[in-house]
Amino acid sequence: MTFSKNNIPMLGATVGLRRAHHDDIIAQQPELPWFEILTENYLNRGGAVRQELDTIAKRYPMATHGIAMSVGGTDPLDAAHIAAVKKLNQQIGARWTSEHLSFNSAEHTNLSGLIPLPFTSEAVDNVAARVHRIQQDLELPFLLENVTYYMTISQREMSELEFLQAVLDRADCGLLLDVTNVHINARNNGYDAEAFIRALPPERIAQIHLAGFNEPEEGALIKDTHDSPVNTAIWDLYRLTLDHVGPVNTIIERDSNIPAFEELLAESRQAQTILDEFTEA
Repeated sequence: MTFSKNNIPMLGATVGLRRAHHDDIIAQQPELPWFEILTENYLNRGGAVRQELDTIAKRYPMATHGIAMSVGGTDPLDAAHIAAVKKLNQQIGARWTSEHLSFNSAEHTNLSGLIPLPFTSEAVDNVAARVHRIQQDLELPFLLENVTYYMTISQREMSELEFLQAVLDRADCGLLLDVTNVHINARNNGYDAEAFIRALPPERIAQIHLAGFNEPEEGALIKDTHDSPVNTAIWDLYRLTLDHVGPVNTIIERDSNIPAFEELLAESRQAQTILDEFTEA
């Protein structure tokens, strides 16, 4: 399936769906344009959790975002897992789906994390072959998300930017651009975040993630915590991204220290206000 941003509807800015907010969303029916779910939170689930998801999915367009497909791994792809993801996508009417540009298993052992890939042509070839298979099976527009890394991944063959560009081209998929991850990697690894984003192919960027993080002590690494409000540096980088790519579906992510729904709703409205500036331009 050839990737085209035209196959993904432009819906707007929203928040990632989390179980803590199911009741608020069902009761309030907030004016949000769509939701993204973390696939594994709902995969093969029944009971109240699944009933709540189905209720929300009847009202709002949905997309799925996974962490367990090990797109960059070398173990055989898990056909049963992919089939379960496809079934969930069909049941909730997902418009597109995404995964992380990383691996999370080796020799059939779950590594309990998103492990970054070496920036090599061999890794590009491996990811491309696996993404072609995944796209064929899922039959939905497919995006890969850039991840953080906290140690130098071999750049003897190519840089992080060159690696990401090569993967998108060879895999023929879209990019879920985590703007916060670009900021964190740039700070931790000493490159220009703005130049990095401006060098990405705009026709591939089909979704954006925004999240907060805690500023470390001087000299320490910044960690991708998803536990704080989006800060000024990320909002500024978001504006620059939209200037480069135009309006893009946007998610406010919070995975720990989850606040009241109204706080996240306010952040999504801030994102939508910025998005509207570029939509109307």
